[in-house]
Amino acid sequence: MNPNYIHTITIYRNQNGAWKKTVLHNCFWKSKIVVLQNETEASQTNTYIVRIPVESVGNSFPVSPGDIVVRGNCRDKITGKSPDTATEVLLRNKPDAFKVTAFSDNTSHPMGKHYRLGG
Repeated sequence: MNPNYIHTITIYRNQNGAWKKTVLHNCFWKSKIVVLQNETEASQTNTYIVRIPVESVGNSFPVSPGDIVVRGNCRDKITGKSPDTATEVLLRNKPDAFKVTAFSDNTSHPMGKHYRLGG
């Protein structure tokens, strides 16, 4: 096991309008602040990378853009009604939470098989 895979994460996946919560251990988490600059302005944004080893979830782990990842064992539930909408749970857990915008399946590699989530 990679020594950097030390974090617990909670993933909320939207399945047909209902949010399913999954807690995973021994994952990789990285977040950093990136400066974006256009012609006249600069702004900061957080970027996130999560790697989930295949040993934690098996050979099939569906994640979609729009799913939510929170660092740690999050006790929140997404009900779709205030104060527990997906947006409210996401904002409540910032900066240790993000919406998935990228997913890659890296389980075909001979070593270090994992799923990569980005946001």
